[in-house]
Amino acid sequence: MLPDIRVVEDDVLRWRGDVVALKYADAWHGADRAVSERLKEAGRMAPGAFPDGDAPLWIASEGALPSAHVVFVPLPPLHRLGYADLRWFTQAALTEIGRRQPGTRTIALTLHGPGFGLDEREALRAEIAGVLDALRDGGAPPGLASVTFVERRRQRAERLARILRESAGADRPIANDVVRDGDATRDVPVDPLPIAVSGDPLIGASVIGELFGPLSPRGAEGEPDTPR
Repeated sequence: MLPDIRVVEDDVLRWRGDVVALKYADAWHGADRAVSERLKEAGRMAPGAFPDGDAPLWIASEGALPSAHVVFVPLPPLHRLGYADLRWFTQAALTEIGRRQPGTRTIALTLHGPGFGLDEREALRAEIAGVLDALRDGGAPPGLASVTFVERRRQRAERLARILRESAGADRPIANDVVRDGDATRDVPVDPLPIAVSGDPLIGASVIGELFGPLSPRGAEGEPDTPR
């Protein structure tokens, strides 16, 4: 069974689930900075800690965050990041989670790209394509139930949810929109967000095209400039 893919208006510092997956683009930025600072304040992460080379940094939050674990995946500096890197990032993150915590049910991601010049829609498409790559290749946790894009800006969260609705196919629900109402998240009933699987319990290579149109496979626009 495929996981739900959804958007929630929330903050990764408040999101409750199994694993938060974040980038480390040669320095701390945005959400990864906020999360790393929280972990350091709680003594769960050494002051000078960061991913070493191409190895993801895995942290057990032990109550420092509502989520149980955090994984930071190394990427090139922001000025060198492209859509292929974002696709590689989510695939690598889910594969690392599947290796370290195969019983993971819920994963949170954040959208990367719009803050450093990438298109919001294409960045989301690239990150979702990486999720599908990990599912297709069998690297993701086998019992994964949901992948949530956590976005603290309401307008962007609504735009991302709309992109999911507009981009998806017509066979299987992904999820309803989730937005924040005051201090609580709530589901907003909308038409189901579907994903085309053509009866196959695993995702085939063609499903990315069915879902998102002519999104180039990883490497078609040049191999991502990502340390391996």
